[in-house]
Amino acid sequence: MMKHITKQICLFFIALLLCSTLLPAFHHHADLREHSDCAICKVAHDLATGDTPELLSLATQQLLETSFAPSLVLNAHSAIAFSVDSRASPV
Repeated sequence: MMKHITKQICLFFIALLLCSTLLPAFHHHADLREHSDCAICKVAHDLATGDTPELLSLATQQLLETSFAPSLVLNAHSAIAFSVDSRASPV
């Protein structure tokens, strides 16, 4: 029973992803022009011109700096420390 529900949920999200991906490609108006008051036209135009909000890129940059930078520095430091001191200590 649980597998059947999980499969239905997965199929639903796959169909939703497919429809949302294809929507801008098949979206049109009767006069075949972009309309500034249409949300789909506005998003498609902004994505096509690369006009994305700076806030998103700043948030992503801050997330990457706080998530990966300390671990990379720590890994680089430990790799250097272990490669320099490769001999065993005397007994």
